[in-house]
Amino acid sequence: MKLRKEDKSDYSDVYKLNKAAFKQDAESKLIGLLREREDFIPELSNVALIDNNIVGHILFTKIIISDNNGNEFDSLALAPMAVIPEFQGRGVGGKLIKNGLNTARSLGYKSVIVLGHKNYYPKFGFEMAGKWNIKA
Repeated sequence: MKLRKEDKSDYSDVYKLNKAAFKQDAESKLIGLLREREDFIPELSNVALIDNNIVGHILFTKIIISDNNGNEFDSLALAPMAVIPEFQGRGVGGKLIKNGLNTARSLGYKSVIVLGHKNYYPKFGFEMAGKWNIKA
């Protein structure tokens, strides 16, 4: 398996991949909208390839966390992350997450928020947001 930064020639395949993984196109459309934002971080949109075919995609987007005193902190949201159904359960998602977190760290980000399965993401160091009193 090879991981690399997504490029524009991947957009159609990434759209199809997310549509297949989520059985709808809402996430695919969201990715398109997020790519158009000025704070889109291309280094944090990555694909996984097996035999030169895209089988997975992950996107981290810049967000701001505000506290009750009006202080703001840069963070990232991990969403969406998808693997085509026939490659799920083979470690593709885990490799995308680990690679993405390492890239985020190298870019200076200190936190990542994810809304996802409570039994899956803790394997990668995620904890419940309530621990820090973080709410949507």
